[in-house]
Amino acid sequence: AAGYGLLSARRDGEEWAPAPSALCAWAVNRRGLDAAKADAVVELGDSVACLAFHPTEPTLLAGGAFNGDVLLWDLGDADEPLRAKSSL
Repeated sequence: AAGYGLLSARRDGEEWAPAPSALCAWAVNRRGLDAAKADAVVELGDSVACLAFHPTEPTLLAGGAFNGDVLLWDLGDADEPLRAKSSL
């Protein structure tokens, strides 16, 4: 999984500016992998700082955003992957 987005400080230098981004994931163990086409794409309201898959549930992915949100996605659910979100 990888997060894509712009990282830029606000002009006043106090904190990171929110910027839309995307989370992309690939099933690397499947035949016919196309690195240019992600298996899952989730649009995000802010850039992610870190991502980690669950150790035994391969579709569960947790992430932390630059705005302080902690998010949990189920990438196996293409219609509504976001499972939980905590905000500061």
